[in-house]
Amino acid sequence: MPRLYLDTNVFIAAFEGFDERSDAARKLLGALDAEPSMHAVTSLLTLAELLVRPLRDQDSQLAALYRTILTGTDRFVVSEVSRDVLEAAADLRAQYALLKLPDAIHVATAKLAACEGVVSADARLRLPPGMALIDLDAAAIADATRSPT
Repeated sequence: MPRLYLDTNVFIAAFEGFDERSDAARKLLGALDAEPSMHAVTSLLTLAELLVRPLRDQDSQLAALYRTILTGTDRFVVSEVSRDVLEAAADLRAQYALLKLPDAIHVATAKLAACEGVVSADARLRLPPGMALIDLDAAAIADATRSPT
């Protein structure tokens, strides 16, 4: 099973949304607990992005949930925003002029963590060759979490 990078919008959909994408995001996060061969990565930047709304809304319960989830597990890695990540992000921004710094940090983290795909609801996200953009919908998530036969 491929190693996947989870963009911030996966967590927002799973814990704040109530639509088809939210169902797909919850299924994906559930698969991380249920499927021993599945591994995922996100960046510590994700925590900073996730905390904005609960802090603004004074939703301490949602903020605590995000803080707990973003501690990582043996199959879910939360990568630091290191110098290597920032240099790789700068390189990506040099290649893809419209790539914003937060997105470049996410993509650089995925690249350095040897992720084969990035799960995101952002169809405009630019990825390096060899890395797949996996849309946050039920069919794409089912394909990404399917064990090879």
